[in-house]
Amino acid sequence: MAVPEIQSVGVSREPRSRNETLRYTVRGTPGGQVSVQLQGSQPRNLVLDEVRPGEYTAIYALLQGAWVDTQQPLAVQMRLGDRTARSQVAEAYAGLNLKNQGGVACPDCATVQAVNQVTVDGEGRVLGTVAGGVLGAVVGSQFGKGDGRTAAGVVGAVGGALLGREIQKRSNQRTQYEVVVRMNDGQSRTVMYSEPPNLRVGDSVRLVGQTLELQRR
Repeated sequence: MAVPEIQSVGVSREPRSRNETLRYTVRGTPGGQVSVQLQGSQPRNLVLDEVRPGEYTAIYALLQGAWVDTQQPLAVQMRLGDRTARSQVAEAYAGLNLKNQGGVACPDCATVQAVNQVTVDGEGRVLGTVAGGVLGAVVGSQFGKGDGRTAAGVVGAVGGALLGREIQKRSNQRTQYEVVVRMNDGQSRTVMYSEPPNLRVGDSVRLVGQTLELQRR
């Protein structure tokens, strides 16, 4: 069986396309299985078809807001039987002058970093501290001054108000879902859901208002 060999790799723009459309062409040993690894807003493995002996091609259309990272080498793989040839093409996109070539080309696009189930109080705040710690700090500071009557007053006036407020907030506790995403500019954002979102770590999403829209690959 022949040894797989990647002879050349090319990327070109398809003219007169509604969206930005790229054609990937690989030439090498006939009869193989060829794919390229795309990096960007929607990483994916693109399989090329053998259109004539030893020539493989595929067309990839970038949806609105999507982009490919032209700064990363283009990874190419050719399989022939149980043998595999790989190549990293450093300047595969050179000279194309793509409008969407990474960075922050899609400022509303992001990647899901975490999906957490959290408990929030009646005011919508994520609970992270014990309410008794607040009340204890107030009362303890008064006892430290040795004035028992002042301490009693704090318990009656301030302590009662704080305790009542905390009880009210905790009686309204509810479960929500916190989705943490990393935006294309590197910043982190958090979006809250009242119901379990159909999202998981690694998903490519787009921030639309106060919700996240899954970007299909």
